[in-house]
Amino acid sequence: MKRWTRVLVPVVAIGAAGASVMPASAATAISPPTIGPVGGFYTAGTAATFTFTENGVGTAVAYQYTLNDGATQTIAAPSGTASPAIVPSRQHNRLIAYAVAADGTVSGGTVDDFFARAATPTADKDLNGDGRPDLLTVGNTAGLAPGLWQATGRPATGGSAGLVTVPATDIGVNGNGFSTVGSPADFNSAQAITGGFFGRGFQDVLVYYPSGFAGDSEVAGEGVILAGPGDGSALNSVPQGDCTVSSGMLADFNGDNPLLVANAYASLNGSGLPDLLTVSGDAVNGYSLDYFISGGAPCLFFQAFTDSTVTPDGTADWNKWTLATLGDGSGAGMFLWNQSTGALYLWEGVTAHDNGDGTGTLSHTQYLVSPHWNRGKSLSTLEAADLNGDGVPDLWAVTSAGTVRAYLISHLSARGRAEITPRYPQNLS
Repeated sequence: MKRWTRVLVPVVAIGAAGASVMPASAATAISPPTIGPVGGFYTAGTAATFTFTENGVGTAVAYQYTLNDGATQTIAAPSGTASPAIVPSRQHNRLIAYAVAADGTVSGGTVDDFFARAATPTADKDLNGDGRPDLLTVGNTAGLAPGLWQATGRPATGGSAGLVTVPATDIGVNGNGFSTVGSPADFNSAQAITGGFFGRGFQDVLVYYPSGFAGDSEVAGEGVILAGPGDGSALNSVPQGDCTVSSGMLADFNGDNPLLVANAYASLNGSGLPDLLTVSGDAVNGYSLDYFISGGAPCLFFQAFTDSTVTPDGTADWNKWTLATLGDGSGAGMFLWNQSTGALYLWEGVTAHDNGDGTGTLSHTQYLVSPHWNRGKSLSTLEAADLNGDGVPDLWAVTSAGTVRAYLISHLSARGRAEITPRYPQNLS
């Protein structure tokens, strides 16, 4: 398991926007600068001082730099050193600095990848920092091109509750980080869930592959966690691609890889990083709901127990149920949907209980939402979130045709079914 460090990479002959890169016959030779300090903690939105110094050949009279592909900034360096105040805008930031000689020659660039924490933890499912949940769905379906598609949530006022901004944006354009292809097709056949998996206060993305390939790599039973920028921009797969969920890590006690994974919204070992719920099994051993605790570092999980809790129909047919979880006022909520019957239930106040012997249970309060919701339909994504701010979990359902529809849930009852208010469908492409 690799731990994150800042990465300083000299990039030869890459000029800043608007800069003149040193030609081979330049009168003055000048080396890419050194960026310091190395290490430290940064907060998004708060200025931090970086130091640019000469590194070998040539004398710098100024430095140019860009942050996250933004506008080029220039700072004078009367003694060959400059210390600009730079404000990180994302979780993963990329600073590129260039030395400038007296005759205007610009060096190659030095790349510094560094990370910042959120000043305040972002809300559940909020990928762009506006306080509202956002939809995330994997493409390569009949109506949606390959990629990892984000549709930001609209305000819950003025009749917009549950609606998203369309068309959706492919935040997976850079690939997943462990395929050598590095394209939106890296996410084909994947599941994607959000959560604070790096523990920096942002919503990150865990990508899991029940089967198949990601680009040119076989990835059955594997996964990757990509750090969410926090501003809704595309995920940068480097260096987060080094944080991979290795093959077999999420296998159950019988060695079966999960059919699906979900955020447990709990940390049984107190690490503060979220645990996982998985559905695993096979026809011989049966199927079960399994609980994995975080090992205290991203991409590190250990099976704690096989849950003895039965499904809403009173059996252990977990392979027939799709799960969608969220963090809410009760701690954790979970929708359970049976595609073949259309049965839709909500579990509120989900709490894990580990018996310490490989077994455990989930306590919860169960509500019937509908006995026949979207019965028999093919849904590529089921995402749970409080879409109208009333404290009751709601749902986004994405079809293989590339449309999303919000379902607002209300009037939960211990004796009867809840009320569902569907919003109009929206085309994500």
